[in-house]
Amino acid sequence: GEELVPMSEDQLRKIFAEGQPSWLENPALKDISAQDVVQLLDTQTFFDLLRLPYPTDQAGVLARLLDERLIERSAAGFHILHIGAVLLAKNMRQFPDISRKAARVIVYAGESKMQTVSDITGEKGYAVGFAGLVQYVMGKLPQNEVIEGAIRREVKLLPEVVVRELLANALIHQDMTITGAGPLVEMFADRLEITNPGQPLVQPERFLDFPPRSRNEALAALMRR
Repeated sequence: GEELVPMSEDQLRKIFAEGQPSWLENPALKDISAQDVVQLLDTQTFFDLLRLPYPTDQAGVLARLLDERLIERSAAGFHILHIGAVLLAKNMRQFPDISRKAARVIVYAGESKMQTVSDITGEKGYAVGFAGLVQYVMGKLPQNEVIEGAIRREVKLLPEVVVRELLANALIHQDMTITGAGPLVEMFADRLEITNPGQPLVQPERFLDFPPRSRNEALAALMRR
C-alpha cells in the first residue's frame, strides 16, 4: 500500500473553509446519487488522511463530504464540486472538466527528449494520489553512488522532501481554468523539469524572496503537512 501523507483534521478543515466561490467550488458532476458519490470518490483514503475512523454507514460518509464542502445537495441528489473531484477522484477521467488535470510523468533515456523510457498519466485525485506520485517519481530518479568509509550506498540526486514540495507546488499553483492541460513531470538523466498550466503569480526570478502565494489556497494546505 501507499504511504499516506499525514495531516490533521484542523488543516483539512481550514483548507476546505478557505477561499471565495471559484472554479473549485462549482459542480464537476451534477445530480448524482449517494451511491455514485461513494463510487466516484476515494472516501476511504480521505478518512485515512483525516485520521478518522470510517463511518459505519453511507450517511456518515456523505455528511462529512458535505461538511467539508466537497459535495453539495441538489434537487435530484448531490453535486460533486470541482474541489472534491480534484482532490478525491478515484479516476479523474470520470469527470469531464478535470480529466486532463491528472499529473503526467515522462522519463527520458538521456539528457534530451530523443528517447522516451516511460510515459504515464495518473488517475487519482491529488490528495488521494499524492503519496503514490511522490513515490513513483522518487523511484525513477537517477542515483549517485556514495562511498562512506567502506560502505557503498546509493543516494537520490534530489531528496524526497524537495520532490514533495516541487510536486505539491505544481499541483497547487496551476491555473485550474485551463482545462485542457495538467501538471507535467519530465525526468532526464541529468535533471527534473516540472511544468504546469498558467502564468505564475510571482515572477520566477523572484520566487526565492517572495512569500508563498497561491491561486488555490483551498488546495494548498492539503498538499503539505
